[in-house]
Amino acid sequence: MKPALRQARNLLFATAGATLLALGIVVFLSPAHIVTGGPPGIAIILFHLLGLSKGLVILVVNLLLVPIGWRALGPAFLARTAYAVTATAGLTELLARLMPDPAVTASPLLNALYGGILVGAGIGLVFKGEASAGGWSLLARLIAERVRLGVGQCLFLLDGMVIVGSAIVFGEIEPALWAGIGVYVTGLVIDLVLTGKAGAKVVHVSTAHAEALAPLLTERLREAGAMAHCNTMTDREGRDVMFLVVEPEQISMLAQVVREQDPEAYVVVLDAVEFYGGGMAAASGRT
Repeated sequence: MKPALRQARNLLFATAGATLLALGIVVFLSPAHIVTGGPPGIAIILFHLLGLSKGLVILVVNLLLVPIGWRALGPAFLARTAYAVTATAGLTELLARLMPDPAVTASPLLNALYGGILVGAGIGLVFKGEASAGGWSLLARLIAERVRLGVGQCLFLLDGMVIVGSAIVFGEIEPALWAGIGVYVTGLVIDLVLTGKAGAKVVHVSTAHAEALAPLLTERLREAGAMAHCNTMTDREGRDVMFLVVEPEQISMLAQVVREQDPEAYVVVLDAVEFYGGGMAAASGRT
């Protein structure tokens, strides 16, 4: 991809991500006193405690945290992150001013779920734009280096502190419990945005009868694949291993063909989450 197109793509992803993140905070989480992890969660707490601008808090906290990792991030990534943070803060403030009464539901469950979905989708899109949504993960990395814990563990502890802080500030345990659900949903959606939903299956077939199986599978499944010869732990003559990408509904047909031709074959089915390259796209019928 040309540098100019890549920059435009990254800018589009970061802007879309910042928009979704701001919507999740303003419309669903903040009105219900439900926090999320990181600076947005801190912003929600300080808004309800002191009346501070959510956008301003997001901006200030991230401006304090992002420079922590400037050497690890590099100038280009840091610049994109600074844009994503500024856009999130600005859009959060803009939406708060445009919608003085933004709540669309009084249900804490719906607020936690939809808030978590929007925040997760927003952060995931920012990541796809080769940027970060803030400095929270950088702080977790810095702490991990000092206390010899995993970055994921430190991030979990930091988010937990924000959630506990919300329970203390709001004087209610229930919104904090809903916040835990929201943070969990956020993590799931981030993974979904980054890896994609598994819409196809990768199948590995280890067989001693590849000559008979290959034409049958190609004919019945209408899918292309690849094949390699591998030694096994117990048999130096080895076996042929076929690599196929098939639709989920084709798995039963594939299993039937394999059982008929080689009952001793091994079949491993995995989720296919991303496809790269024209050959794979053409073979799987996807773009």
